Amino acid sequence: MNRQQRRAAARTSGLNAIDIPALLNRAAEQHRAGAFGAAEALYRQVLAAEPAQYDALHLLGVIAHERGRHKAGIELIGKAIALKPDVANFHGNLANALFAAGRTCDALAAYDRAIALTPHDGLFHYNRGRLLQDLEREDEALTAYDEAVRLAPKLAPAWVNRGNTLRSLKRYQEALESYDHATALTPDMPEAWSSRGNAFQDLRRPADAAANYAHALALRPGDGETWFRRGLAMAAQHLMAEALDCQDRALDLLPRHAGVLRARVEILVALHRPPEALAAVDAAIAADAKSAELYQIRASILLLAQQYAAAVEDYRRALAIDPACRYVAGDLLHARMQIGDWSGMDQAWSDLRDGIVAGKLVATPFVVAGMPSDAPLQQRAARLFAGSVITDRPPPAFAQPRAAGPVRVAYLSADMHVHATTYLLAATLEQHDPARVDVSVLSYGPPADDSMRQRVRHAVPRFEDVSARSDEQIAARMRALGIDIAIDLKGYTANG
Repeated sequence: MNRQQRRAAARTSGLNAIDIPALLNRAAEQHRAGAFGAAEALYRQVLAAEPAQYDALHLLGVIAHERGRHKAGIELIGKAIALKPDVANFHGNLANALFAAGRTCDALAAYDRAIALTPHDGLFHYNRGRLLQDLEREDEALTAYDEAVRLAPKLAPAWVNRGNTLRSLKRYQEALESYDHATALTPDMPEAWSSRGNAFQDLRRPADAAANYAHALALRPGDGETWFRRGLAMAAQHLMAEALDCQDRALDLLPRHAGVLRARVEILVALHRPPEALAAVDAAIAADAKSAELYQIRASILLLAQQYAAAVEDYRRALAIDPACRYVAGDLLHARMQIGDWSGMDQAWSDLRDGIVAGKLVATPFVVAGMPSDAPLQQRAARLFAGSVITDRPPPAFAQPRAAGPVRVAYLSADMHVHATTYLLAATLEQHDPARVDVSVLSYGPPADDSMRQRVRHAVPRFEDVSARSDEQIAARMRALGIDIAIDLKGYTANG
C-alpha cells in the first residue's frame, strides 16, 4: 500500500468510526431549534460517512423543503423512500413538499400512502384535509378533519381548519363549535379567535365578531387582515369612528389592500366627510382601477358635491366595467337629469322599467320616484331594494304595554337641520299636546347646530343624537323609552 492509499484508508476509517445515531440526534436537536444551517451540515456529515443513511436523507430533504427548496426536498426524501419505503413519516413529509411545490395530485397520493402505513396518525389526516380544502373539495376535507380531530383531539389547528371548512359549507353554528374547541385547547392562538370572529360575521352578529377580533389582535396586533375585519364588524354596528380607526390601522399594515381602501371610503361617506372620502376613493381606484363599485362610490360622492358632469362620467365608467353593477343605470340617469342631458331619455326610462319588471337591481326607489312611473312600479322597485339591503334579523322585542299615560312617539331622521324635512316637520312637532303625546326625536344624521335643529330641540321634550349608534342600539334605546309608535321620516331617500 503506497502513501496515498494509506491516507485514503485512514480517512475512511475515521468516517466509519463516527457514531451515526449520536450525530443524527445532534442534528435533530439543531433542526428542532431552527438552526437549519448547523443541522444541514451535520446531516451531510452523516451522509459522507454513510451515503445510504435514509434518516439523514429524509431530514435533509425536510430542511430543504422548510427553507423553500421544495424540488431539492422532494428529491432527497424520494431517495430516502427508495431505501426505506415503509416509513409513514417519509411519505407524509414528501406530501408536504409536493403540496408546497404545487404538485397537488402527487401530494394527495403521498398522504394516502402515509395514512395507509399509519392510519391512526391524526396529523396525516389533518394535512390531507388542508390539501383537499385547497382544492376546494370541501366535503372530503371535512371528512379528513373529522378523522384528524377524532384521532388527535388536542390538535388545535385541525379544529380551526375544520371550522373554516364548515364556514365554506355555510354551516356557521357548527363552525363556531369547532373554533370553541380550538380556543379551549390553545387560548393564545390568534387564528382561532379571528376565525371565530369570521363565523360570527357570517351569523350577522357583528358585536360578537368584533369582540373575537379584539381578542385575536391582543395576541397579534400586527395582523392587518384582522384589523380590516374588525373594522367591518364595527361598521356593521354603525360605530363608524371605531370602524375608521380599525381601517386606518389596517391601512398602515396593508397599504394596498383593496378591501381596506374601499372600507375607508364607505366609512368616511357615512361620517359625512366628503373631501376625505373623495381622497380615499381616489387612492382606492389607483389600487384597483377595474372596480366598477369604486367608480360608483366616487360618482355618488361627486353627485352630493353637485359635481354632476364628473359624476356622470364615473357612472359611465362603472357601467363600462360591469354593465350589471347594481343601481348604476338608474343613478346615471338621475345624474344626467341634473345637467339637463335629455338625449335618449325615453329609451333610458323604458330600459329601467323593463329591468325593474324583470327583477333586476337597476334603480333605487328614490330614482324611480323621479322618473315616469306608476305606483306598482315604484312598489316593485322598493321591494327589490329592500330585499337587497336588509339582512335577516332576530325577531323584534317589543316594549311591554303600559296601563296609562300619553302615547310615546319617536320621530327618526337624518335631516334634523336646515332641510326640507325639518321645515315641514317643525310646526307639527310644536302642535303636539304634551298631555296626550310624549315626543322623542332621534337624529342619526350629521352633527349640526343651526336654526332648524334648535327649533326642533325646543319643540320636543326629548332630542337625542344617535348617529354613533347601531340600528340594534337605537332599537334598544326606543324600547328603553317605552316608545309606542316609531315614525321613519327618511324612507328610501339619502341616509334612509
